[in-house]
Amino acid sequence: MGKYNIKTLAISDELFAVDNKRVLAFCDRIKSYKISWGCSLRVPEIKSDLLRLMKDSGCNGISTGLESGVPEILKSMRKGVTVKQLKKALDVFANSDMVMLGNLIFGDVSETKDTVKTTIDLWKRYNQSVYIHLGTVRAFPGSHIYKLACQKGIITDKEQFLKDGYFNINISKMNDSDYFDMLSQITELSYLPQIPAKSVRILDVNNDGFCEVEWQCRRCNIVHTLLQVHFLQAPICICSCGVQNSVEPFRNVSCKSVELMAALPEDEVIAFWGVGSQYSRLTRFYECLDSNRFIQIDASEHQQKMTRLGKKIYSPDIIAKKEIKFVIITSPIAKDAIFKTIEKEYPSVIKVFFPNLFRIKEELVTTFQLIVSN
Repeated sequence: MGKYNIKTLAISDELFAVDNKRVLAFCDRIKSYKISWGCSLRVPEIKSDLLRLMKDSGCNGISTGLESGVPEILKSMRKGVTVKQLKKALDVFANSDMVMLGNLIFGDVSETKDTVKTTIDLWKRYNQSVYIHLGTVRAFPGSHIYKLACQKGIITDKEQFLKDGYFNINISKMNDSDYFDMLSQITELSYLPQIPAKSVRILDVNNDGFCEVEWQCRRCNIVHTLLQVHFLQAPICICSCGVQNSVEPFRNVSCKSVELMAALPEDEVIAFWGVGSQYSRLTRFYECLDSNRFIQIDASEHQQKMTRLGKKIYSPDIIAKKEIKFVIITSPIAKDAIFKTIEKEYPSVIKVFFPNLFRIKEELVTTFQLIVSN
């Protein structure tokens, strides 16, 4: 440990806690090194007394596969756990000071619209106290799911499947329409705030929408400062007490539609490019953006098969097809790349906007900042 100055250890062993004696011995041994460590636990192994012991020895995070809230799906996935055990584990985590990452996976071969609803209801029950990631079954080459998809003729060209590099396919009992409705639903849910911090306050604002944020831990009330986070993002921050907090700066921004819409032309079709989490937060606070004159576009073919807010997601080619003149970019990370694409491929666009934040005296207000005007 001393030779390499190791400060953190990640244990990749799904059977780490099968033998409690081994865990006790490990905790006793590693405690003296005073380093942080993390591991994975199966649902039946999650017990409050074990978590306290692990935390005391330096454990700062545990991941676990929840997968589903439906007995039939858990059986189909060969998880070897019950819904009762799963809920008990979530209750333990909800009342602990341990960082936890759980996963719910949708799209199993036995998945139906009803089983999707049951698992989502489970997520809603715990999402304010435990961080649970929502994902989908993926057919990685060599896996049982992949072989099954090949046998059923869902994957017909193995080479092209690898070239596409996208392993989400419909192997469920749902038709494709219901399957993509499911994907749309869990994507929108994943953008909602989970485990929110007790309070969030924007201290300072930069010209590009990034800001300095003060947040208070939901468990121990310690106040922290977070530098340079975009006001439309919501990072998961870990307090020194070990608890996760979702820090959403936009919670405290004044939602004045008048200032927001003032920068935009009236009665024109306007395209939102990028329908990720930033777009979701913006439209969640501003109902005026749900008007039919606002359309959603994304370059991802996968996204184009889905909906957002119940509305179709188009390919960027609709800009040329409808000769759209105004575009709002809603991705801080991809902003420059999207802007270059617009300049190069879509001459009909005369104005490009980007969501920004400004301060009027002590009041924070959102607007659409003009990036370029041709």
